[in-house]
Amino acid sequence: MVKYLLKYLLIYVETLLILFGALTLSALIPQSALYKNALSSAISYKKSPPQETADGSHYNTTIDNYADVVEIGVMWNMSAPNPFVAALDSKYYDGNDGTKDYGENYGLYKNIKDGFAPNTDYSRYWHGGAIFLRTMHLLTDIQHIRSILFLISLLLIALICYRLFKTGNSLIAILFVVSLIAVQFWNIRLSFEFELAMLVALPIVLYCITHIHKANESLSVWIVSGTLIAFFDILTCELLTLALPIALLLAIRQRKGELLDLRSELLAMAKKTIVWGTAYLVTFLSKWGLASLAMGENRILNAIEAASVRVGGEVDTPMSTIELFFSSIPANLSVIMGGTERVSWSMVIIAFLIIGCALFYIYYNRRKMNIPFITLMLVLALMPFIRYLILSNHSYLHNYFTYRALAIPVFAILTICFIGQSAAPANKSSKK
Repeated sequence: MVKYLLKYLLIYVETLLILFGALTLSALIPQSALYKNALSSAISYKKSPPQETADGSHYNTTIDNYADVVEIGVMWNMSAPNPFVAALDSKYYDGNDGTKDYGENYGLYKNIKDGFAPNTDYSRYWHGGAIFLRTMHLLTDIQHIRSILFLISLLLIALICYRLFKTGNSLIAILFVVSLIAVQFWNIRLSFEFELAMLVALPIVLYCITHIHKANESLSVWIVSGTLIAFFDILTCELLTLALPIALLLAIRQRKGELLDLRSELLAMAKKTIVWGTAYLVTFLSKWGLASLAMGENRILNAIEAASVRVGGEVDTPMSTIELFFSSIPANLSVIMGGTERVSWSMVIIAFLIIGCALFYIYYNRRKMNIPFITLMLVLALMPFIRYLILSNHSYLHNYFTYRALAIPVFAILTICFIGQSAAPANKSSKK
């Protein structure tokens, strides 16, 4: 037991050191080398609102200019004599000079063009996306960076589908693409911040379907997955890196008749989830601790306070904590259905009707289906909804990006309906 714990601890430490090393190296890039393209990026945002919709109405076409501006600001201010400290001291200029508040968007322009000093701490996240932003800003601005990263995502989806088709899992490939279409995958190109979770999730999915037995039996990939998403993402749709690859693994093994009994499969899923969650949480804690040590001040309390607000706070809305709790799920269902308001109740009702019909179909045909498979997929389908309730304030206010985690229940329900037919559980001795 101790041997395995040390092995997994070493994997975690190696992963984090590689990531932090890359971030530190990117901090060595001087501002002068970034100036031209960083200024071009700032100019493109300086007169934009914090958020806007690409088509003028639907929430699923929201462009989060605010999030991108903050990330570019953090990236720009990482340049410092000490790259180790610069990589940990995440900060940006919020556009408030004490006499007038220009807002974050115009503030980025003032920060880069006029040299206004950063005044806002944002060290509760690792901001691993700065690795992409700093290196790619050597060559181009944010508009082209978003397009390049989107093309990389499309390539990864194509590779996943190719692998699934090649191994005789063409139906799973189709259902996977449909689940991405359901959450308007193409709209991640509208904001840099929307792309990072996908850029972590898709390689994890590709690895899992390429190394099925290793990904299913080893916990290493889930340590790496939890670490990566905590390093790069800022609470957009982190569950895509856990539940989506597990769902694909289960679907493939269901087709092959390799699923074990329900108890064994639930235990295996619980282990993956606990390991992923531990790596995810410890990566956040390590940032807070290292930032506190590097800066000689307590950054942990600020991070904990910010986290508590996202769990049940009442920031930026007159709604009570209870109202937010019960509105977080409808807000995300509204977006996936194409709502034009934060919560379009007509869209929410349609979403619940669709879910109800799917569940009725599953219940009506339960005798023909593999109950362990159905149970496992429904557990995965519930994960995003539980997340919305726990982080109710965050999930309500930022539903235009958190809703993409609904690709998980979409895929789960589709696979139950299309490949959930009964299959005899494999013997434990036949796992290999």
